[in-house]
Amino acid sequence: TKGELEELAKIIFLPSVNLLDDFPEKENRIFDPLSPECFTKKTLTASLTSTFTLGATVSVATKSKSSEKSEVSGISLIKQALAEKIYVNKECLTSAKMSTLNKEFMESFSALPLQIKEPWLHNSWKAYSAFLEKYGSHVITSKETGSRFQQMVFAESSESYSERDFQVRACISAAGPTDVGELGLSACSNVTNSEISQASKMTVSETRFVRGGLRDTNSALNNGKTSTELINKLMNEADEAPKPVQHTLMTIWSILQSRFESGSKNYHRATNLQYYYSGYLDYGCPYSKSGNVEIQKFDYKQPMKENPEFVCTLADDGCHNDNDCHYVIGVKCACRGKTCVRYHSEKQTTGQIKQMAYVNNHNWMWEGCNWKKLWIECGCYNKYRNERKVVWFLPITSRDAGKHKAPGKGTYDEAKDP
Repeated sequence: TKGELEELAKIIFLPSVNLLDDFPEKENRIFDPLSPECFTKKTLTASLTSTFTLGATVSVATKSKSSEKSEVSGISLIKQALAEKIYVNKECLTSAKMSTLNKEFMESFSALPLQIKEPWLHNSWKAYSAFLEKYGSHVITSKETGSRFQQMVFAESSESYSERDFQVRACISAAGPTDVGELGLSACSNVTNSEISQASKMTVSETRFVRGGLRDTNSALNNGKTSTELINKLMNEADEAPKPVQHTLMTIWSILQSRFESGSKNYHRATNLQYYYSGYLDYGCPYSKSGNVEIQKFDYKQPMKENPEFVCTLADDGCHNDNDCHYVIGVKCACRGKTCVRYHSEKQTTGQIKQMAYVNNHNWMWEGCNWKKLWIECGCYNKYRNERKVVWFLPITSRDAGKHKAPGKGTYDEAKDP
């Protein structure tokens, strides 16, 4: 029916969407109506799955914590029953012979600037930022309907809980301490009284997402009721009262790149979109400068050319001028000051590690610094000070943001020009 197909081929701006909950009403359409032949529906019989997942989904539930700079870890218990899958033929999206991009969208896309002056500045990407926020970044290519119960448990990483600790706590939060063995997950079937006692004392935050099922069942679980019987009832109602529980997405730039000839102006614009979203936003490469040293910078790999490539780079670590180098007691030279750069690794909410750079204001012995006047005065002799370290790049062959070589955050922080 028309209602079943309503979500498909719509476009969303991924950073502003909670994939675990209902999509917002304001999805956009960039295609003229697609032919019914573009859609396929499959019935999924007895498709009941139970699993635990770690990592990426935690970032959705803990989005409000993103400004606290504290590392979060956790686990997600998922039980779902799938009833039906509806998907759009990808060729209908990527082939100009099978579909038409609507006029307003194409006019806006064709107006995007080809050359980006000073690409390290957020304001230089203003047109691309406005375009993505207006139209979106990812097209919905399929949805699976049914029932889904998801119990998330997370805590500050400083608590040092193990994966098993989180598993047991999630089992208890979903089913209660006496019925954990009835959930149908192997990790919940052999829980000891000692583990239950320990898990009950954990300092955690919890979030629950319930999709599908009849209103009374859904409402009871959404209100926090712990009951294996209710969860199983929700699964049994997957056919009677299905809701979308899973989606697949396709990036807007991969669709556009497929529709335009490599080397054309519109292909160039689509690639700019990919670099801006994947590198500047998702990986996170806002411009930072201290003194005359550009600490982090999103820039052309080479001077502007017909098919530009962008990279995120860090200034070389160590001293950058004599003012960074200081004599310290013990007859040593130390690097510290506004252009003394040091690296550190930061764990992202996805679990991946990202290399960062910062201005070092503490004594860091001999890092590019040495004697300018023996035992009296120190100077900077860092021969690599004019080189930069590439921490993110996109392979030329990649048409998908997920293939970039360095870890992204899954979402992005709003960047501001200095």
